[in-house]
Amino acid sequence: MAQQSSGAKRVPFRVPSELELRDSAYRASALRGRAILLATRDSLPHNVGNSLRCASCNLGNGLRPNAMPWVGSYARFPQYRARSGKVDLIEDRINDCFARSMNGRALSPSGRDMHDVVTSLAFLSNGVPVGAQVDGQGPPRLPPHPGAPRRGGAMFATTFASCPGPDRTGRAPPPPPTA
Repeated sequence: MAQQSSGAKRVPFRVPSELELRDSAYRASALRGRAILLATRDSLPHNVGNSLRCASCNLGNGLRPNAMPWVGSYARFPQYRARSGKVDLIEDRINDCFARSMNGRALSPSGRDMHDVVTSLAFLSNGVPVGAQVDGQGPPRLPPHPGAPRRGGAMFATTFASCPGPDRTGRAPPPPPTA
C-alpha cells in the first residue's frame, strides 16, 4: 500500500450503492468488473494460475473497512510503488496482482477485462477526491506484542526447522543411499 502524505484529505468510508449506477453502459461495465473481482478464476481461467481470486486478499469482497478494501483505490492512482520503483497506473497494480498473487498472466491493459475491472474500482471510489485517504483504506495498525522466545523456539523446532534443514541452507538432507 502506498503511503499518503500526512496532509492528505481524509474522507469517510462509504460503499456506493448500485442504485448510483444509472448509465447502462457504465453499469454493465462496473458490474462485469465486480463479477471478475469476485470470481476471478472462473471469469478469467487463462489469467489465474492458482485458486485465488481478487477478493481473496481484499476481505469482505473488497468492501470491508480496515481489510484492504477497494473503496477509494481508484482515487489513489497513479501512485509511486517501491516494489516496482516507478509510478504505477491502476492497471499496473491490477496486473501485479495477477502475476504475483494469483501466479497468472497479466490482462491486456487496453482490453475489455481490464476496462471493466478498472470501471468497477472507479465506481467504488465515487465521491473520493484524488489523493484522499479513505478511513479504513488499509489494514489496521496493530499494537506491538511482546515476544515469547521460549514458545517461539519450541514452535520453530517442531514445525519449521525441517524447512531450512539442519545446516539452515534451505535444502533438506539427501535421502539415504539405497543398497
